[in-house]
Amino acid sequence: MDTTADHHPNERPQAHSKALSSIKRNLRASGLLFDLEGARLALPVLAGLAPRLEALRSPLPNLGNTIDALTSVCLLNVRGADHTKLLKRESKVSFNGAAGFCGWLVEQLTHGSPPVHDHGWQDVMAVRWLHSAAVRSFGDQLGTLERVHAPDRDYARLPAQLLQVNSSALNMGYVQWLRLVSEHAPSCGIPALVESLRRIIEVPFHTPPTRTPRPPPRLNERQLLTTHWLHIRPEKHRELIELLKGELRAPEITSSARLNHQLTHSEGPASKTTVDKPQRSEHYYEAILLLLSIQTSHPIQALLQWPVHPPTLHPSRTDRQDSNSFRHFPARSKTFGNVYAKAQWVKTLGGTTAIIELPFEARSWLSNLHPGIGAPSLGSLLPFSRKAWDVRAYEFLAEKLGCSTSRAELITRDLVPRLLYEKTSNSALVNFWRADSELAKDRAERLALGHYLKTEGARASNALAKACGDALGRDIYKPDAHSVTLRRNSAPIDWVAIQKIVRSLEKEYASANGPIARHNALARLVLFILLIATGHRRSVSPFPFPWDFSLPDRLVFICDKLITGSEARFVPLPGVALAYLQRYAKDLRQISRLVQGEARSYAKQTASFLSFDTDPPKSSRLASFHPSAGVFFLLEQDGTLSRKKLTTGALDLHIELLTKVRQPTAKLRSLMAQQLWEKGCSGRVVQAFLGHQPEMHVHGAASTWSVLDVAEHITPVVQQVLVEWLQCRETIEGKHYPSPDFPSLDDTTSQGPAPQTAVGYEGRKRERAWLEHRAQAVIRQEISERLLASETDPTMAKKLLTNDDQKLIFERLATDLSHDPVAMRGVSAILEAKLSRSAQSIHARALDWASAAPGPVEIGFSRLLRSAHIFRSIWERSVGLPIGTPEFDTLEALAHLAISLVSFDAVLAKENLESLVLAAATGEFETYQGEITLRAPVVTRTHDFEFSVRPGAVSSALVLGISKRNEDITIDWPQVERRVQTILHKLLCLGSPQKWSAARLCLVFRPYWLIRLPGAMYSVSIGEYKGPAADAVSEAMLHGKRPPPPPAKPLSLVEPARAIEHDQQEALKGLKLLFRNARGELEKGEQRRRVQRAKLRSSVRAEMNEDMLRWSSSSQVVYLLLTFIDRLLDNGGRRVKSLAFRSIEKYFSLVAEVLIREAWSIDFESCDAESLENLFDSAAEQIDQGRTALEYFAAHLQDSVGTPYFGARWSNARSPIRVRTSLVLPLHVDRALALLAKQADPLSRQASTLIAACSGYGLRRLEAFGLAAHQFDAHQNHHLSVTRTLVADLKTKSSRRVIASPLLAGPTAERLTQEIQLARTSPREVQYLFEADTRDFRINSVSKISALATTALRVATGNPAIVPHHLRHSFGTVLGIAVLAGPKSDGSLSRLATRLLGTRYTKVASSVLNYPKDWPFGIDALANVLGHADVGMFLNTYFHASHWVISDRCAQWQPRQVQQARLGNIFDVDRTTLSKLQTRLKASSSKDEIALDEMVKEIARRHEDPTTYQQVDPDQSRAQYSDQWSHVFRALLYRLDNDLTLDEMWSYAGAHLSFSPDRIQAVSRRYTHFVRETGFDDFEPASSELIDAVASHRSGVVRGRLERESFTSAAQRWANSAPENHSALEELLRIWVDRVDPIAPRIVCQNMDELQRTITTLESLGATAAHLSFEIHGDQLDPWLVKAQAFHPMASHSSSRASRGSARVKVPEVSIAVKQVPGSPVPDGRDFHRAMMGLYLAIAE
Repeated sequence: MDTTADHHPNERPQAHSKALSSIKRNLRASGLLFDLEGARLALPVLAGLAPRLEALRSPLPNLGNTIDALTSVCLLNVRGADHTKLLKRESKVSFNGAAGFCGWLVEQLTHGSPPVHDHGWQDVMAVRWLHSAAVRSFGDQLGTLERVHAPDRDYARLPAQLLQVNSSALNMGYVQWLRLVSEHAPSCGIPALVESLRRIIEVPFHTPPTRTPRPPPRLNERQLLTTHWLHIRPEKHRELIELLKGELRAPEITSSARLNHQLTHSEGPASKTTVDKPQRSEHYYEAILLLLSIQTSHPIQALLQWPVHPPTLHPSRTDRQDSNSFRHFPARSKTFGNVYAKAQWVKTLGGTTAIIELPFEARSWLSNLHPGIGAPSLGSLLPFSRKAWDVRAYEFLAEKLGCSTSRAELITRDLVPRLLYEKTSNSALVNFWRADSELAKDRAERLALGHYLKTEGARASNALAKACGDALGRDIYKPDAHSVTLRRNSAPIDWVAIQKIVRSLEKEYASANGPIARHNALARLVLFILLIATGHRRSVSPFPFPWDFSLPDRLVFICDKLITGSEARFVPLPGVALAYLQRYAKDLRQISRLVQGEARSYAKQTASFLSFDTDPPKSSRLASFHPSAGVFFLLEQDGTLSRKKLTTGALDLHIELLTKVRQPTAKLRSLMAQQLWEKGCSGRVVQAFLGHQPEMHVHGAASTWSVLDVAEHITPVVQQVLVEWLQCRETIEGKHYPSPDFPSLDDTTSQGPAPQTAVGYEGRKRERAWLEHRAQAVIRQEISERLLASETDPTMAKKLLTNDDQKLIFERLATDLSHDPVAMRGVSAILEAKLSRSAQSIHARALDWASAAPGPVEIGFSRLLRSAHIFRSIWERSVGLPIGTPEFDTLEALAHLAISLVSFDAVLAKENLESLVLAAATGEFETYQGEITLRAPVVTRTHDFEFSVRPGAVSSALVLGISKRNEDITIDWPQVERRVQTILHKLLCLGSPQKWSAARLCLVFRPYWLIRLPGAMYSVSIGEYKGPAADAVSEAMLHGKRPPPPPAKPLSLVEPARAIEHDQQEALKGLKLLFRNARGELEKGEQRRRVQRAKLRSSVRAEMNEDMLRWSSSSQVVYLLLTFIDRLLDNGGRRVKSLAFRSIEKYFSLVAEVLIREAWSIDFESCDAESLENLFDSAAEQIDQGRTALEYFAAHLQDSVGTPYFGARWSNARSPIRVRTSLVLPLHVDRALALLAKQADPLSRQASTLIAACSGYGLRRLEAFGLAAHQFDAHQNHHLSVTRTLVADLKTKSSRRVIASPLLAGPTAERLTQEIQLARTSPREVQYLFEADTRDFRINSVSKISALATTALRVATGNPAIVPHHLRHSFGTVLGIAVLAGPKSDGSLSRLATRLLGTRYTKVASSVLNYPKDWPFGIDALANVLGHADVGMFLNTYFHASHWVISDRCAQWQPRQVQQARLGNIFDVDRTTLSKLQTRLKASSSKDEIALDEMVKEIARRHEDPTTYQQVDPDQSRAQYSDQWSHVFRALLYRLDNDLTLDEMWSYAGAHLSFSPDRIQAVSRRYTHFVRETGFDDFEPASSELIDAVASHRSGVVRGRLERESFTSAAQRWANSAPENHSALEELLRIWVDRVDPIAPRIVCQNMDELQRTITTLESLGATAAHLSFEIHGDQLDPWLVKAQAFHPMASHSSSRASRGSARVKVPEVSIAVKQVPGSPVPDGRDFHRAMMGLYLAIAE
């Protein structure tokens, strides 16, 4: 086509380019741009329509530019079309040519002979071409196109008279022609199309360029969750669905009769009075684009670049390269039977093609827009627009949802992926739908599941369909009706081929000639079966060590890749695989008897390690075995070991010779992964099987799964696959034990083999990222986080690390990596490099939580696991025997306890083990219902905390026996450790005893407990995270002990109104009184240092009196000073560990007064470093020689509250973080709410709201105070979005979060519901839950509410140390218990979770966290809900039940029996006593045999404190009613706005405003009487049942609501502050009600005394002289009026009365009006009297 016009030879290139652009736009409008060959055929015909286009200017003058564009196209010079090419093109299925008229015309000209010279045909075609151009250019202004007929159908319906030459539109004009068509051919659609064109307003033929689409970023685990803060909230999601439904609703077509009427009465463009409303929604196009963006999970700017292919008869012809497009496929109508073009989304990625059905609205829209020729982009099919279409769509959605355009884009793009991940936990599926060919793959993406798990099969299709249905709503997208077709473009190896291979290998084995050939054949067969069953990668050394197979656990250790995120792993072995392995082990034993030399020894030792023994080993046997040929090896014909290793490559070559199948081992992982997915495993289970850990490790600190938990998911499926697909019938069940042989652990020391000679994976070089992480981990264990934090004071840089620090770091490294010399050398090199540089370089930057970090499964774990199994079996038969000494003395018992805690109770951190053993030595344990809890303070270089363990039966028995001995000797840890070394050396005979220290034993048992403990608990067990215990009181409550009953005399929760200065002085006196009482009298011998300290300690730790409880509740610093005294008593000073009484008093006196004065109202928990530093600097300026005391207090503050590091002057960055806390259990919360419910004041109600918010959602205190109604979802009332507000900022970026529901139901949820509903009635712009009752403040006093909440919690728990922040700890602990208990748990943890949350605790946890199905990272979800960046803070600080979880998991692995003789040694009793005990227990339980744990419980009960508290149920009066006077107006306004009856209004007040039934009755009665008596009808609706209301009286009622509420609240505070104030207000209201006139209301006084009292009361309520206007009524000579005039000389005079009553009766009186004063707290005019009415109603009793 020649698209050039005649241009001047000197025309500039810029003008030439501009002309070409204009031609291109005209071609686009005409529909000829996308198929040049077709355009050459159509243009000659279209040129003949030019005169008729000009004729259309008369009825359609609004389309002048469009007609110009089409006529200019008619002038283009073209060469002839190549009919041969056109005929070769596929014929298209039918379409109506609405937007694709030219495509329709080309089809007609190619395959038919339309009457192109017929005048009627040309009349119709001109209209259709213009209509098509209008659709393409301004389609967003037009109506629906679904009912537009094909052009030839419109032509066929023309009456015969209009087909004559003289009756053509060109002769008579289109207006007359259209009128005749409407009259004689009402079924013809041409008049309707012309009418629809009349309402178009042309815009320039230009659309701003769309933003360049960027590849969608990969979503990490948190970002994929529906609880992520960027995920759409339920109410907004509902609005989105309703918005799309409303915009996409099919409109009605304007009737022909209506069109005929309009054409008859209009000669020109339709006027505004005659034009129909638009048939289609104004934002139809935007809605379609948003719908497509949601379904495709792509931003609109990307969609606009996707091609839209024309109809094709061959659906199979789709792109083989990665692409996204829309394609038309033929489909047959179920209703009419015709074939039509159906638009669908086609996606090709990674060899998979998906064809996804679009909703009806979207596919119809695409079909109607397509020109019928070419494959234009979606953006080029859209009408011209002044804004880019993606901008238009996102702005439209943002306006409707009330969010930013960027958030609107993220909502539509990521909605389906999050819903998809919620149901599948399959990142491969999510990434397939989100990805395109331009997606840059980062490290995590390269390790992603999608590499092995392909998107195919019914489950993937159904999952997407369901996610789209949930995202778009079932009215738009029905999963059952919308299909998703997935097809692989290249068929991988299938199970038929695998079955063929297995049969060939089996046949080869069966037909092998001779034992050596049979062995080689069996080795290949078993190796292939194991590769299938375990997902082992291709390797030159598959299964290199026989100890990699852990038969007791039915696991195999695999280390086929060594990069971070794809590391070593334990994989379950199904029964079929074990049966083949057992067959191979038997063959090895047979072959060892038939061959000689090295091969014999090799086969024998390998078979020994693969022993399937049915009895546990009773001894150990060191095997110096180096399996250089691996477990599966080949033999030469002469019986020697073959030099050719049986690698996966060698196995592939052999299989190819047998079956012609190439490289089958390369495809086995993908094949099994696909089977796991298709048979119901979640994506995360499949990733665990494959060993892919791209972000968080499935057994890492964020996980609730153990290795055995994963095995429960995988083993049955793999077993089913092997049986069904491979017809493998052999299987093996039951428990098997290892032989006594275990590998030399000395082989993995520094003296072991060098990396180049090491076998298998042990000699591989470690990835640098892995080494970096391990180096940082070692540093973090030895150096405080405060010192490593990026904000550490620069002055600390030089002394960041000392030589001692470096020494300890390398000592820990040597201990932790002693089993992995290659890793130890690599980490050491990195540490040396770091430590040799500047100190600042070792700052451990907080790693992004989602970055890949090495998992807990380490090289060497298979050796250690084998050793642990054997040693544990030996220890079960040895514990209680004197091994290290001839007598079983206390030291021996402590050593046995240390070994048992490691072996039976998973205590794997040396620091914890040492502290627990020493605690047992001093008898520091607690007993609850026969169960022992061993608690010990642990101080490491980073943390100071208390650690607890709930030991099993053997360890508990040892603890009880040690306490019984009660020998008066001092035993330290080195003594115990030396005895442990001796015992280990004698039991195992493994060389030097120094190598078998307690730390080494802990290391050996790491893999044993890794496979049994949830990942989070394993990290606590090994000391990576601390898992601190709560205090002893809280521990007792967890065990079921009830709090003490509340005092007989209920403590006053309502603080009397006092000046702060008075409370500060009284609190200081109370604290100093402690010292005065402890000082004693010299004459009585009471001033001895020890006596004074003892009395002071007793006073500090005694139960607080009422005054001290009130002061410590009112101010946090009072409680901190009180506990500061206790700290000085315990810790002493820098130089002296025990301070004298006078020194303590001196330090206290130096800081107490200034801190009470300066920090009375400070919330230390929410203070930042700068505020704290300023506070202490200010305090130091006011104290002489008090710096040391302030430093002590600063350290106490950090330990008690966890304040941030605030500078080297006041904080010691090296000091360990002290973790101490108390718990507030759900029972305590209910009791506290019940206590507060008895109070009637607003502050008590808000205090209960604070408790409910912090306990229900785990909020920080200031986060709770910032809560507003808009943060709670309108659809799901308790769905909370924690966001920044004007009242409370967020602590960190991670604090922005979503909490799906509160943890606690019952009173907590009811309290929250009441307060949310009440807040939503507020007239303020931001409806805070703690809304202030004055306009000057947004919320009420934080300190007062906190004080009331603190007091209630302390009374409810009986614990004087409780503060509201402990509710956050309690939330984390209780929720963590529920998450870790799991649905299958039936032990102590399950019983605890049931006691705390009820039997549905699993569903409660799931509703709060809302994490995906079969997803392991519940701990990370919990940390996310708490607003933490990762799990470190949760496990180190907020979770206080680790010992419960570990004990519950260890229970099933505890020994069941111990021989009586050893048991006597353990308990330190003789055998006769034990026999009597067993006899008694048998008689009482009717059992034949008494288990060990039953005997232990019976003996432990003797140590239990017999004092138990009676259970006191919380007061059942849960409802906390509101007596806020101002809320009366909310009820009245709600009735007025909604035209309700009185009964409906009072029902609303009870349900949403917390009115009590008594209050409703009183206020209802008073309001009815008031309206009927006074006629004051300002709040009465038009349908009032009380009075015929005057509409004008309601003017301004809504406008003045804020002022009325503020004034009423102030009046309530004033009235309640003193009885005389209340009486004065009642009198004022009585005067007002008796005399107020509803027409012209004023306050009327009828004597001088009344006038003076009224003025006094008004002034007390905030009125000044400027507010009040006086008027005298009646005889001016009346004595009292004369006196009133003298007092108010500016008063005006009126002869008529002001009070209500007959105008004929003259009454001497003075009336008062309230004038408007800018900024006044007092309402003015009529609004003042509305406020008076509210006060009159609210004060009703």
